[in-house]
Amino acid sequence: HEDGYVSAIAAAGDVEDDHLVWTQPQDEGAIGRCLRERRPVLKPTGTAGGVTVGFELDVPVISGGQLWGALHVRALGDDALAGEDVDCVETVCDHLGAALHTADLYRRLDQAYLGTAEALSAGVTTVHNWAHNVRSPEHADGELSAMRDAGIRGRFAYGPAQGMPDDQPMDHAGLARVQRDWMPGDGML
Repeated sequence: HEDGYVSAIAAAGDVEDDHLVWTQPQDEGAIGRCLRERRPVLKPTGTAGGVTVGFELDVPVISGGQLWGALHVRALGDDALAGEDVDCVETVCDHLGAALHTADLYRRLDQAYLGTAEALSAGVTTVHNWAHNVRSPEHADGELSAMRDAGIRGRFAYGPAQGMPDDQPMDHAGLARVQRDWMPGDGML
């Protein structure tokens, strides 16, 4: 929330359980730590007779380097959640983040395609594609194919992948391949 709170937006389990519907300040508890540190947090939720009786697991959902939220799991029992459960939930969150990122890229591409069609209709003959997040050779080829398929003449700005470590250099070999394979001559597509 913009008001500094985090809430459950979907839940499964016993609908009478108070733990299924909640809102709390986003910087408190295990989920707050998970969101702050962008890593899974597994913590016991209580003990009875010296034995842990439940666990809470919070795993961040990250899409395109942006934090979208977290998957919050509670389970009862002294061995309810273990390391392999954390790995499984992390994998689910990774896939969810990738799906959200793909959906966002598709939405942006669809908007860009409509904008390109409007520009071509208005007589614009050349565009500049500011591709600020070229994550792989396939991403570059997809951008360039979309430009070609739309029938536009343009320049392609091959930008480094976002969310990568600062000490990881840009893919200069990929840039050279794009220049060689896609832009012979004057550097225009």
